[in-house]
Amino acid sequence: MKKVIFILICSLSISYNSSAQSIEKLWIEGNYYLDKGDYFSALHFLELLIQKDSTYYDAWPLIAKTYRETHQYKNSIKWYKKLAQKGLDSDARLWWGVGLKSVKEYDLAIEVLRYYLNEKNDPSSWNYRKALMELKGATLAKQLSIDSATTIIKLDKEVNTTVAEMAPFPLADSVLYFSSLRPIEGLETEQWIGHHSKLYVQENGQKAKVFGPLKDYDSHVSNLTFNPTSDQLFFTKCKSVNNKISCQIYSSTLENNLWSKPEKLDKRFNPSATNNTHPQWGFWNKQEGLFLSSDRIGGLGAMDLWFVPLNGVAMNLGKGINTSGNELTPFYHSIEQKLYFSSDFHPGIGGYDIFQVDWDNGWGIVQNVGIPLNSSHNDLYYVSRLDSSALGYLSSNRIGSYFVTQESCCTDIYTFKKSEYCVCQTVDSLQQVISLQLPLNLFFHNDQPNPGSRDTSTSLSYEETVDEYFKLEKEYVQKYSEVLSGKIKSDAERKIRQFFKQEVKFGFEQLQSLLQQLELTLELGAKIELNVKGFASPLTNEDYNKRLSKRRIGTLLNYMEQYKRGVFIPFIQQGQLVIIELPIGEAQVNNDVSDNPNDLRQSVYSLSAARERKLEIRSITIELID
Repeated sequence: MKKVIFILICSLSISYNSSAQSIEKLWIEGNYYLDKGDYFSALHFLELLIQKDSTYYDAWPLIAKTYRETHQYKNSIKWYKKLAQKGLDSDARLWWGVGLKSVKEYDLAIEVLRYYLNEKNDPSSWNYRKALMELKGATLAKQLSIDSATTIIKLDKEVNTTVAEMAPFPLADSVLYFSSLRPIEGLETEQWIGHHSKLYVQENGQKAKVFGPLKDYDSHVSNLTFNPTSDQLFFTKCKSVNNKISCQIYSSTLENNLWSKPEKLDKRFNPSATNNTHPQWGFWNKQEGLFLSSDRIGGLGAMDLWFVPLNGVAMNLGKGINTSGNELTPFYHSIEQKLYFSSDFHPGIGGYDIFQVDWDNGWGIVQNVGIPLNSSHNDLYYVSRLDSSALGYLSSNRIGSYFVTQESCCTDIYTFKKSEYCVCQTVDSLQQVISLQLPLNLFFHNDQPNPGSRDTSTSLSYEETVDEYFKLEKEYVQKYSEVLSGKIKSDAERKIRQFFKQEVKFGFEQLQSLLQQLELTLELGAKIELNVKGFASPLTNEDYNKRLSKRRIGTLLNYMEQYKRGVFIPFIQQGQLVIIELPIGEAQVNNDVSDNPNDLRQSVYSLSAARERKLEIRSITIELID
């Protein structure tokens, strides 16, 4: 489970006399600890191996990974760069770019990630999608400015230590619960390997103490949350199962001023053989229950966010929130009606970023909370006070956090005070979300819409056009692969199917999301200028293709006018929404696209030709009207 171990454990590397060990033994030991997910111990043996033989190339990808997983960003950059330059790892540039993001070298990260994406060109792979999100995140980082009205302060050493502190939960303004990996009094010499997190409570700024009612020296105890009346609490116990951390959610109630013996919640909260963690009480959608993160069946990625009513069926929060990566540490503010969470697969400026999304009979648009709440490192466990949503806490391993052996190893707890809300902040956030989706491509079948026409307008909408295009997928698969055989044929068929699913269908889904965002932005009083380019393949003459490109732009305009029964029409009529049409035709077509009408396999059904027949929403300008 990627990176999640870091949130629960920040181990120390062990000392070991290995001067007499052979390279083979060091290799075996390093792999043993890697398999257990103990990256600090694995790194110890791999570093010794590399010292003995720097050309032991099999160890290079492993030592690069251990540096990445232990958050030694500069070392990970060095090793992934070496791997990429020697061609020893086809995915090295992905993680090289991720490392560059972590040290704020965003321009170079963009360059490295673009190189990787151009080299891979496999939209179906997880790594490709990860690189695309990281590229968007690096681009976002260059656009964001620091919110100077928001302050964030690291808590003092009454709370934070050189090991990991995480999962803060405030009660009123004088009590703070949190988890820590520090050794408790009387056990300062306990071994660090296998060390367990414990729950602590700080009252009135005094030195934090272990929260006695939930002591458990055999498990990691963390992630405490209370109901609003503070007479029921929920938390997690975590153990290593099959070499990875597995957590289950427990509950205790206050009876006669004493906390009852904790009981594991039922299978709605803890399905068998799954990891269930980060519970947060919430009142959402007229139901009381727990938001949590889980890898149970029915999710979209590694760890997904779910809501489990205290009386009802567990619900996945959906693909607008959950991704192919990890979504963790949910917190729903019942008064704000806003969900906060951390993710490593939404576009972020660091490893894990904090995001927010509004609830209004449906989830709105996921937005990055920006700087300084987010950093180039890992930011998690956002929580704010119910009586004052501008005041809260988070955990981060950003620069300035305490550490044991290397900077950024471990999380500290920070307190924040957010600035007062301004509509300009929402408009800025929407503009950032929109810009990360561009350019947005919408594709067409050959000579569509209105084949053979020399008109520059059409009555068809893009939805009607693309629906007909979807029906031609089997024809494209057959025509493009009919002269091929064996593996080449199956690869060609797969690529066509991927094109329809990951480019044609995804483009239309992106359009629907974009229009939702444009509607919200316009309702906030912003003026929007949309630049739309129309393209065609070179199968006919230049004048015809320009007219065809104009018709293609027309399908988008028609779809926008029909969207939600004409919601955009008043904005267009008032000049608040301006669409600039750029019918390019075949002027920018790639040289490898066939213009031979007698070879329809290449000039119509090939991927290169299909990718030329499109609209491109290239750029959007948003200006808040005074």
